[in-house]
Amino acid sequence: MYNLFNNILLVNVIAKNFYSFLVKYPTPMNINLLYNFGLLSGFFLGVQILSGFFLTMFYTPHIDYAFDSVQHIMRDVNYGWFLRYMHANGASFFFFSCVCTYVTWFILWFLSTS
Repeated sequence: MYNLFNNILLVNVIAKNFYSFLVKYPTPMNINLLYNFGLLSGFFLGVQILSGFFLTMFYTPHIDYAFDSVQHIMRDVNYGWFLRYMHANGASFFFFSCVCTYVTWFILWFLSTS
């Protein structure tokens, strides 16, 4: 009866998928800390896309109203200051993680060709 109840609620299926995809995932033996730069690049790209999408809802791209729209985002929009700073810092982190990825790639390429 207990197994039938778990299968009906899909608890057992979700737990099995979680274990097989996140815990028992096959990875190479030579994986190291440098693999995280690709994950960070993807994460910060997602942050940039989402925060940029929400910021464009309030920004006015006109020469007379652009500064006022930024001030409106910072002062009047709920958590607008957080979105703007998250977008600015996300750009810096994305640039840093991409540079680290490409530098690591270049070092590995250089070492493998020489």
